[in-house]
Amino acid sequence: RLLCLNLLSYVVNPYTEEAKFDLKLFFEHSKIAARMMDDIVDLEEECINRILEKIDSDPDPEDIKSRERSIWTRILESCVSGRRCGLGITALGDTLAALGLDYGSDESIDQAEEIYKALKLGSYTASVEMAEELGPFDGWDYEKEKSCPFLKRFKKDTLAYEGEVLVKGKELYERMKVSGRRNIAMLTIAPTGSVSTMTRTTSGVEPAYLLDYTRRKKGNPGDSNFRVDFVDSSGDSWMEFKVYHPQVEEWMRITGETDVTKSPWYGYCA
Repeated sequence: RLLCLNLLSYVVNPYTEEAKFDLKLFFEHSKIAARMMDDIVDLEEECINRILEKIDSDPDPEDIKSRERSIWTRILESCVSGRRCGLGITALGDTLAALGLDYGSDESIDQAEEIYKALKLGSYTASVEMAEELGPFDGWDYEKEKSCPFLKRFKKDTLAYEGEVLVKGKELYERMKVSGRRNIAMLTIAPTGSVSTMTRTTSGVEPAYLLDYTRRKKGNPGDSNFRVDFVDSSGDSWMEFKVYHPQVEEWMRITGETDVTKSPWYGYCA
């Protein structure tokens, strides 16, 4: 049960002097995403119950079915009892670049901290709201969690954007103390490799890997539209293409620059 938000989509006026991160919109979407995650728990429960029904209806011997039934029953119990979710992000590296921040600098760390605070407070606000509406996860007990360092930090957190206080962590903690949460845990840091390939961004919390590279296509000099850029030691002809990280191309389009050494990623690649 994983879901991620593309951080780059929350940057207003990327790669310009006016660039800023819309923390309020991200906070609101974090709450919506958390509710989606909880719905996915219900969908998973339905699917596992259908698997269990299939096992019961199978003609296999009971000693074979009992082992499979035992596995899926334990998975179902874990799913329902904790309603654990894994909400995360992708494109942090490109987001920092779009804001004009050097990956790993003090300023970038401060920005990342604000982003993650919004993700945390947004998702946990939604989980507390759902607990108030639908009840907490099975076995929730404030006494078991009251010394948890992660939850105790809520008391010191306040999320604000452009002078507007979006949420006070201390108030959220007091609500959670009374009503509990719908989910035992909400967040994760996933690699998001496949998703980031689709969004054409840096992956997860990682910096950009490469800003550009040269791709070669083998062909015959006489072929239509084939340009000979390189001939190897075997005499084979190759056509070369310059390939840029997609967001570097976007930076070039917005700024008019063509020198990647002037880009905000330069010197901070993996």
